[in-house]
Amino acid sequence: MKWKDEPLDPAPTSKLVMAESNRIHESEVRYRRLFESAKDGILILDAETGMVMDANPFITDLLGYSLEDVKEKYVWDLGFFRNIAANKEKFLELQQQDYVRYEDLPLETAQGKTVQVEFVSNVYLVGSSRVIQCNIRDISKRKAAEEQLRKLSLAVEQSPESIVITNVGACIEYANDAFFQATGYSRAEIIGQNPRILKTGKTPQATYTAMWSTLTQGLTWQGELHNRKKDGSEYIEFASITPLRQAGGTISHYVAVKEDITEKRRLRIELDGYRLHLEDLVAQRTLELVAARQQAETASQAKSTFLANMSHELRTPMNAIMGMTDLILRHMTDATQRDQLNKVKQASHHLLAVINDILDISKIEAEQLILEQINFKLGNVLENLVSMIGQKAAEKGVKLVIDIAPDLANLSVQGDPLRIYQILLNLTGNALKFTPAGTISISAAVIEEQLTALLVHFEVMDTGIGIAVEDQQRLFKIFEQGDGSTTRKYGGTGLGLAISKRLVQKMGGNIGVESAPGQGSTFWFTARLGRAPAASGDAVSLAPTFSNDPAEVEIKARFAGSRILLVEDEPINQEVSRGNLEDVGLSVDLAEDGVQALDLARLTHYDLILMDMQMPKMNGVNATRAIRALPGYSQTPILAMTANAFDEDRQVCIEAGMNDHIVKPVDPQRLYQNLIYWLSKVATGSPGN
Repeated sequence: MKWKDEPLDPAPTSKLVMAESNRIHESEVRYRRLFESAKDGILILDAETGMVMDANPFITDLLGYSLEDVKEKYVWDLGFFRNIAANKEKFLELQQQDYVRYEDLPLETAQGKTVQVEFVSNVYLVGSSRVIQCNIRDISKRKAAEEQLRKLSLAVEQSPESIVITNVGACIEYANDAFFQATGYSRAEIIGQNPRILKTGKTPQATYTAMWSTLTQGLTWQGELHNRKKDGSEYIEFASITPLRQAGGTISHYVAVKEDITEKRRLRIELDGYRLHLEDLVAQRTLELVAARQQAETASQAKSTFLANMSHELRTPMNAIMGMTDLILRHMTDATQRDQLNKVKQASHHLLAVINDILDISKIEAEQLILEQINFKLGNVLENLVSMIGQKAAEKGVKLVIDIAPDLANLSVQGDPLRIYQILLNLTGNALKFTPAGTISISAAVIEEQLTALLVHFEVMDTGIGIAVEDQQRLFKIFEQGDGSTTRKYGGTGLGLAISKRLVQKMGGNIGVESAPGQGSTFWFTARLGRAPAASGDAVSLAPTFSNDPAEVEIKARFAGSRILLVEDEPINQEVSRGNLEDVGLSVDLAEDGVQALDLARLTHYDLILMDMQMPKMNGVNATRAIRALPGYSQTPILAMTANAFDEDRQVCIEAGMNDHIVKPVDPQRLYQNLIYWLSKVATGSPGN
């Protein structure tokens, strides 16, 4: 029974209507949030007129218009079809087709900037009205990354060495121009062929057996092959063949880098023949000795010139490859491509180490390596060693122990700290390579004292695999390791210990090893160092001391906006160096030769100048002398950044008025640290040397 004034219950239909209304409202709110938070740009167009009905924040930011401005415009007024003559006719495609997609469309923003976008449209009904939804994705960064990869490919294509890539079935899939020039074949004649097309039948079968045995184990094979060109002429080449692994570890391809050594082999055979018959030829060649000596001196000079040119020609493309790889990695987000580029980077660093070793042993054999005599502290050398190899040891689970008395660590001595560091790094690197777990101990102690000199004994002791007694005698010979299996399993050229032995001998010391299989190894060496004169001031370390912050952070925080003049003639190296400098906030002007550098220095005062050595019109040495003569440039830091890596090159730079010498390939971190060091001196008003 209901009382007179009691209200009636709402009709069931009204409740359903209210519930449906609430559901629709919630759905609209949810989809509006999705619409506004989307990471792609979205435009909603009137399908009849092309006028913008709605837009999300991403597209307004991309276009550079406010939402109110966008809603007053037609789609062809927003910069999408500026490069298409009949842009309104293009809109007809969006009206008439349910789905339209442009993979790479130039878009001009309100500020006049052009970006590349992917454009997709769909037509659908809203009530009784037709609308067009346009989804726009900014692909500018992806296109830029693709362009960087294209440049890296050009660096490989233009390599002076023959490079060949085959699949696992040994069918050639790629070869660079150097290969076609060396063999005389065309690309059409080679692609898809087996490398046996070059065979002469003179390469021993054992060589091929050893090669495939090594490659199928996933290791790099190196050796000589007797091959034939298309014209029938025969040649001998030294090949280095490396398996390429996919992410899962499966070998998918083989990469061969090859050098024609026919002339080298001919000369070697000729020299061997002379040696075999030397006793018979002594009498009749006595009168020729004077002429032969003159020829030898000429050859020695030619070798010096060759080594200097070879250093430059190897380091210049290496700087481009390594620098471009670093630049791409800095902006690359794709995990697969980052992994591939990191492998390129690792291979580049390995190749650079081999180049450095070969040039070092060549300089030593040509008696051109000169040790420096500067003041330093052994403690600084060991600190730099730990900073270089400590992280790698930690990742491997190997403990590093440093044993040096504080008095010796802080004692100022005289010698070549970089060469002592090089020997210790080689011995410690070998210990880490052959120590799967355990400890590596590095120690230094004085074993002999004189009034003006010390004989210091260094040891690197590990708990690794050890070395058999019969193999120890070969360790310090060029291109040899303990045995062939060690080379295949652990890698290496066998140059490091040979170089270390010669450096130790030049320091008036000795080097040796004590080891047994399974019981670890102790490598030791001695070096005679001078006592630094009391009035000589503080000893120097291998590098300036910097803050604990990463170099990029420190240079951005302290020196952003500093004016840098980059003097470099090689286009790819220009791009690499400029990218490294601008990435940390430095303002960079570019000069392509010494003449341009001098002109720019007259117009603008720079905080620091990076100077290449070999350039057209005016080289780096002459340009430095000319700039030093300009008003206000007597103290400006001028740093050589060059592929000329010899000690005499550094001396030439210093004598010309440069402050420092940075060798290519340039490590970005090392570059940033040098810049911080010299810009700090500028800030304090004491650039100096």
